[in-house]
This record gives sequence, structure tokens and C-alpha cells, in this order.
Amino acid sequence: MRGALVLAAAGLVATLVVACGGVPGALDVSSYPLDQQANYAVFENRCSRCHDLTRPVQARVAEGGWPNYVRRMARHPGAGINADDQRIIAAFLAFHHERQTAQERTP
Repeated sequence: MRGALVLAAAGLVATLVVACGGVPGALDVSSYPLDQQANYAVFENRCSRCHDLTRPVQARVAEGGWPNYVRRMARHPGAGINADDQRIIAAFLAFHHERQTAQERTP
């Protein structure tokens, strides 16, 4: 059941990006695991309400600091980021930045 939900969410993200012309700063997460693609959908939906996605994607946050970073953003009026979404977004950002750091280290 969870796998089907993840696939549906990932498909919805791909459809929305193509249909809407994309979100400023959007990432291509098609090579990410399906659970992270679903997490990305929440990140993109919630975080693009207030700013383009380049801001969090380029942020430098210490290891383990993503939950606090996202919590600060969630406090802004109109953010619409509940506690569950905060965990999902923080998990995506931690995964993305770990992956990005690993790629930068690979010659």
C-alpha cells in the first residue's frame, strides 16, 4: 500500500512539473528513491509557497540541523507546514544534501 502511494505521489510530482512549467529552483529527483521522490513532492509544495526552492537547496546546514531549519520556516505566517510535513521536508533536505556532498567528493 505504501509503495503504491509513493508511486502515485512521484507520478503526480512529475505531472505537475511538466504541466505547470516547473517551480523556480525545482530539482530533478527522478533518480532518487521513491520515498524521497514523495518527500520531495511535499517539500516542493510547501516550500515554494513562500520562496523559490533554490534557497533551501543551496543552504548550508550542519549535520542534524535540518529539523531546526525547517521548524523556523514553518513558523512563518502562511507557511502551512505542520509537524508531519516538517519531518518529511527535513528528511528530504538531509538526504538531498548528503547525496550532493557525496557527489562533490567523487572525482
